[in-house]
Amino acid sequence: MFGVYIDIHRYVNVVLYPDDQGPHDPIRLRLYTLIAASDDEVCACSFVAAIGRSQPTVSHHLKILRDSGLVTGTKRGTWVWYRANPDIATEVTQLLPARISA
Repeated sequence: MFGVYIDIHRYVNVVLYPDDQGPHDPIRLRLYTLIAASDDEVCACSFVAAIGRSQPTVSHHLKILRDSGLVTGTKRGTWVWYRANPDIATEVTQLLPARISA
């Protein structure tokens, strides 16, 4: 369990809260929050309107989330469907409110 805890802190600190973006990266944080809040997979096509950013920007941040292991993606036709990584989703979600309010 302790090893997973360290990995989760690395994900939250490096991926969701990069130093060059201030206290947190709002786009990445919002994307992760939308994905984690869903009971099912979420289509990448729904994020552009929800985030209010261009498709290339959304794709860039989704790739970082996917590469970090915070989310998984399944390509179906043109679109990728995302889901929070079930192995760490509960722990990551528990860490988010404390960091957002800080």
